[in-house]
Amino acid sequence: MKILIAEDDKQISNAVKQILELSNFETTQVFDGQSAFERASNMNYDAVIIGSGITGASIARELSKY
Repeated sequence: MKILIAEDDKQISNAVKQILELSNFETTQVFDGQSAFERASNMNYDAVIIGSGITGASIARELSKY
């Protein structure tokens, strides 16, 4: 399973990444909303985790169109 982690706090992002990879998930990290949208719309992810510092509502709304 491929998971995109969109979190602007690198320490939190790294912690989430480590936990997911221990459970054998494949992860990609991005640190801003624009990168999250570009990656999520151009790549095939099974899930996207959006941190509170990222404008998650607008990203989720746009991605739901795909």
